Amino acid sequence: MQRTNPSPFGNLILILPCLLALAACGGGSMSNTPPPPPPPGNQATLVSGPSPFPAGCDGGTSSQKNYENAEVETWLALDPANAMHLVGIYQQDRWHGGGSHGLIAVTTRDGGKTWASSFATLDRCEGGNAGNNGNYERASDPWVAISPDGTVFQSALSFDQSDPNQAVQVSRSTDGGSTWSEPTPLIFDTDPLVVDDKESITADPNHAPFAYVIWSRYTYADVNQTVLLDSAAWFSRTTDGGNTWEAARIIYDPPAGFYALEHEIVGMPDGTLVDMFIQYDAASSAYYTMRSTDQGLTWSPPVQIDVSDDIGIIDVKTGEPVREGVANITVNPSTGQLYFVWMDARFSGGLRNGIAFSTSTDGGASWSPAVQINKAPSVQAFAPGIAVSSNGKIAVTYYDFRNDNSNPSVLLTNYWRITSTDGGHTWNEIPLSAPFDLRTAPMTGLGYMVTDYEGLVAVGESFTELFVTANSGNTSNPTDVFATSTDTGIGSNARANDHVEINFHPRSLMEQWHPPAHP
Repeated sequence: MQRTNPSPFGNLILILPCLLALAACGGGSMSNTPPPPPPPGNQATLVSGPSPFPAGCDGGTSSQKNYENAEVETWLALDPANAMHLVGIYQQDRWHGGGSHGLIAVTTRDGGKTWASSFATLDRCEGGNAGNNGNYERASDPWVAISPDGTVFQSALSFDQSDPNQAVQVSRSTDGGSTWSEPTPLIFDTDPLVVDDKESITADPNHAPFAYVIWSRYTYADVNQTVLLDSAAWFSRTTDGGNTWEAARIIYDPPAGFYALEHEIVGMPDGTLVDMFIQYDAASSAYYTMRSTDQGLTWSPPVQIDVSDDIGIIDVKTGEPVREGVANITVNPSTGQLYFVWMDARFSGGLRNGIAFSTSTDGGASWSPAVQINKAPSVQAFAPGIAVSSNGKIAVTYYDFRNDNSNPSVLLTNYWRITSTDGGHTWNEIPLSAPFDLRTAPMTGLGYMVTDYEGLVAVGESFTELFVTANSGNTSNPTDVFATSTDTGIGSNARANDHVEINFHPRSLMEQWHPPAHP
């Protein structure tokens, strides 16, 4: 059954005038310091508002720091049948040790001009309890997808910090994202030797009743989770529009000594499913794809996309880590050509991460040589997102530090979009944000955080982003979510300030992700 959620701003329209009248936004408390102005050269809409969740709503006893009013880690989905209808999702009130008070879903029905918020009962702060599968302290890893028939799915990790209880959950909306069903647990774990991590959900673009969830399930040798044994890929699907979900099962188990993470499934126009993931050990890492031609029943052996030389992201002035995000894959809905972006230090001889780009015209069987595409290669770039329109126009978004300075008290960061109309040979860049101080963002166990991924979709021949920036110096409202929708001609190429960054503290993927804190 559908459930109307008791959000103080559940049906509120969050629009840019809230910058001028915060009281109109309702809910929680907020600093008198206003959010930053709209990003330069673009039309930006403020999507997030004050937190609807009061302190202590999780019912736990954690001494960890909670960053109230801090939003992180967005994702965005476009309704295949209605380009004016998009649904995004993000974490609200990030915890230092992982997870958040809840996951906020935001919906626009006018192409991004206005947004309304809602949430499912994924944890206690969102109204979860033992009777509705939401009796958890925290929620994390927001992901959303929309089926060709308009059904909206969101997936999440629900978990406790005070005990091992955790679940991968799915909720659906049959009214476009206004209300959500009670969550359905796809797996429920109480074993302290297990951590479920990095789930994602995909609605099949060719078969409306079908949707797929995939995640990594880490197993350890000890309750302190210091000796990692395995990270099998678990999978579940619905064939009836979310009425029921099949029993979760393993579809891939890495070789002994290797571990896999960051699974993301895309649907090809011929019906094939392609799963992308990274596999790593203490010394090396590489990206792979697996394919399914029977709606997820069976999967091919992995095929390597490319090796990875990801050395992590740091503040070069202090050595502190920055949460760098994950790789992303997308597919041209007309031709089936695949496009892939990730972070790699090969282009600088191992001095700093840049954004790598590769493409496949044969369904992932072979890939073009990696090329660097971030426009300021002398500084670190991270958290790439990618989308492609049906006419082949490609967009890639990422953060970088080109406008940072020598002051160790700030870490000036920008968010950018580059687009290509010639298959990735040349790129035009526009800014999506003014410089902001990343050190205002939540500090997590893996570093300063605005993202593990950011939302980006193709809308016709244009692109829409849902992304996070920090409100420099505003500790009462550390971050906010913005939506940007522009054509590719707005803005101009921005030049770096000519400084050069060297990562003096490179980290392997094992060091970056192990032990894998709840993201």
